[in-house]
Amino acid sequence: MSAAAEEGKSKKVGVKATFNLPDGTTVVREFDASNTAIPKLGETTAEATTIGAYDYTGKHDQGALPAPREGGPFAQLIGCVLATKYFSNEYLTDVIKKEKCCRRSSEDDSTTNGQVLKKPREDVVDKIPSGQ
Repeated sequence: MSAAAEEGKSKKVGVKATFNLPDGTTVVREFDASNTAIPKLGETTAEATTIGAYDYTGKHDQGALPAPREGGPFAQLIGCVLATKYFSNEYLTDVIKKEKCCRRSSEDDSTTNGQVLKKPREDVVDKIPSGQ
């Protein structure tokens, strides 16, 4: 085997996601053949027939398309990207929920009888008549 062929075999298909959060936390997650399934590219779904969907439908304006080749490095890459997308959605949703929870608890500290105290607008304060 040539050196180029050996080098091509040693390359690993995968996606690395790094999240640097404002609090200084860094989360790194890698997706490759060891933890990601290869998707079936030629399967059509009900969502694939809706307008604006990007799933493979096997059809185009001029008729049927050839079936995609299953497997291989591109299919593995698609599987890694999908796994990264799902992980990102779940992880960042949890981060947002925690931030909302912390924000609510700090807002609760500035409430009286269940009502949030708001600072009045300055243009309205100037128009309030004095207690004469």
